[in-house]
Amino acid sequence: MTNPCLTCPHRKVLKSAAGYYIGATLDHKPYCRISDYYIDRKQAAQALKSGEFVYNDCMENYLVRKGILACGVNR
Repeated sequence: MTNPCLTCPHRKVLKSAAGYYIGATLDHKPYCRISDYYIDRKQAAQALKSGEFVYNDCMENYLVRKGILACGVNR
């Protein structure tokens, strides 16, 4: 099964208090984080473009990956 988090067409660089990360938004609000944090936007954007980043398999992402939960972004 393909990991929908890694193929999501809505992935983008987002920012939180902890730093920049690759994630997706839903209704213009952060929905999920699929990468570790980066110090600056440029590093995160480069990781997104290359596809080379450490995948964050949090509980929500794990459930989507296993097909137990539907991704709210890829409806």
